Amino acid sequence: MIQADKPLATGGTSDVYEWQDGQVLKLFRKRSEYHPHEIRATRAAHDAGLPAPAVMGAELIEVDGREGIVFERIDGPTMSQHVNDNPDKLADCARGMAVLHAEIHSQPAPETLIAQRKVLTFAIGRVDVLEPKAKEAILEVLDALPVGEMICHGDFHVANILMSARGLVAIDWSHGTRGNPLADFAQSSLMAMAWPWFLAQRGLPELVQTRWRGFWDIYLERYRELRPYSDDEFKGWQLVMAAAAHVLNRKPAPCWYALIEDTLRSGFRL
Repeated sequence: MIQADKPLATGGTSDVYEWQDGQVLKLFRKRSEYHPHEIRATRAAHDAGLPAPAVMGAELIEVDGREGIVFERIDGPTMSQHVNDNPDKLADCARGMAVLHAEIHSQPAPETLIAQRKVLTFAIGRVDVLEPKAKEAILEVLDALPVGEMICHGDFHVANILMSARGLVAIDWSHGTRGNPLADFAQSSLMAMAWPWFLAQRGLPELVQTRWRGFWDIYLERYRELRPYSDDEFKGWQLVMAAAAHVLNRKPAPCWYALIEDTLRSGFRL
């Protein structure tokens, strides 16, 4: 049984509760055919030796009429919480995040993991804020970008990294795919762009927003040192991921739409 009024953590679509010894239960608020995908993605990362939670069991379970996944329990604050509480650790955390992301991108993905391109094509087709011609142009860019076969997290940011006793652990693999690492990094770069806006929506002061801008700058620079990339290819992936984010993210940031407009207006092509 769970104590429904005492979750360990609460996210946008789920709550996490104590379960059996050394385990937690992630309970979703709504049913979805995509929930089993999180099991496959998390297990793929864990089986590859990446710092991701072990999945306990092969299938979803149901508790109090809600679908859920049982994971090993990993104690520790999120990187977001840790940096907020320890601003002097900001630079070390940002560099550590980049190292973890590069490590994830070093591992080949199993065939059981859904193809990134399939997810992106589907999402872009469903974006309702873009005209058909804009979608067509973005899909043409996607077609010109290289297909990858590596493990990609799909939603890699500071709220999805735990600071555990054993080191950094990436959690919430619900958007995990088999694909191109630069696309995954481009998605995180969009979070970097939007993070001050997200903080402003919560009423946090400019000082905090500026601090986090510095964090993301360090992360972006360190990742590029670890995995150099072409500017044009990165720009193409930013365009694609910004479009897809209007479906895959619950609250798209205005700067993502502005990026799409500016890139298309410039006549960008690969």
